[in-house]
Amino acid sequence: MAANWTLSGSLTLNGNAVIAGAYNMRAANLKTKQNVTGTAFSLTFTAGQTLTVTTSIALQANSDQTVALLSGTGSSPFTLSYAGTPGNLVMAKVACTDVNYSSTTSPCFNWAGGTLTRCTGIANKNIADLQNIIGTIT
Repeated sequence: MAANWTLSGSLTLNGNAVIAGAYNMRAANLKTKQNVTGTAFSLTFTAGQTLTVTTSIALQANSDQTVALLSGTGSSPFTLSYAGTPGNLVMAKVACTDVNYSSTTSPCFNWAGGTLTRCTGIANKNIADLQNIIGTIT
């Protein structure tokens, strides 16, 4: 496909998806399908291209499910750009490989951490980090 993609709704991972080609993609929401057990979800995006999410990111793995974001070319990242509010960005236990995250509105915290390999702009956080934040508020 030679042109860029724009989705007015959600890009929902319900298995493994490979987005190949020299084009960028824009979607309102990026999320995993919920209430699915024993499933691996992954999104492989073309190195050098940009996936822009305008409203929300909800990528969450659980004890019997894996979620991964990765570039199709090792050591050559794709860019995940987010324009939504911090409250609409939830990542938990997501494994990321060769992802450059950028946002002017929200940091990207991957709660309960998945493996981060050659990523920029994504930080793994855990309960101790949350306790540190809450402790500074009280």
